[in-house]
Amino acid sequence: MAKDNLDTNKIDKAEECAICLMPSELPVRMPCSHEFCFTCAKGLMKGQNKSCALCRTPIPPNFITNPETFATGAVEAPIGKYSWFYKSRSGWWAYAPRMQTEVEDAFQSGKSTFECILYGQKYILDFIKSIQTFEVQKTQHIKRGLSKSSHLGVAGLRYTVPSE
Repeated sequence: MAKDNLDTNKIDKAEECAICLMPSELPVRMPCSHEFCFTCAKGLMKGQNKSCALCRTPIPPNFITNPETFATGAVEAPIGKYSWFYKSRSGWWAYAPRMQTEVEDAFQSGKSTFECILYGQKYILDFIKSIQTFEVQKTQHIKRGLSKSSHLGVAGLRYTVPSE
C-alpha cells in the first residue's frame, strides 16, 4: 500500500543527490547550479552555514520563502489513496514521497512511534498522539488522510490540488 506514493519510474531517472546519496526527490537547483533533493537542501538552511554542501556558496534567504523558484520540475500531488500530512503555521503539507513510504510502512507495521532524520534533524512521529516532535521539543500535528484532501503542497513546495 505504501508503495503507491512512490513513482519509481521518475525516481530511477533522477540524478543522485550528493547529500543523501539517493535519487534526487523534488530536485532543486541552487544559485551555484548544484542540485539536491528539496528536503536535503532545506536541511542545509536549518544549519548554521546556510550554504551549498558542495561549494559553500551561500543559499539565499528566498530559498525558504519562495522555494518553488528553485525547483527543477513540477511538484506533483501524492498518487496513493492515503497520504501523510504535517501541519505548519501556514497549513497542511504532504510529506515527500520517500518519507510517505517510510511513515506508512511504520504505521502499517503497528508501531506507535517512528524515528527518522528529516531536514538533517531527528524527528519522532507519534501515531497515537498524532504529532511529530523535533529540535528541542517543538511539535507539529500529523495526520493520515485521503491524498486528495486539501493541503498546500509537498514538503514545503506549493502546488494547486485539482478540485473535483
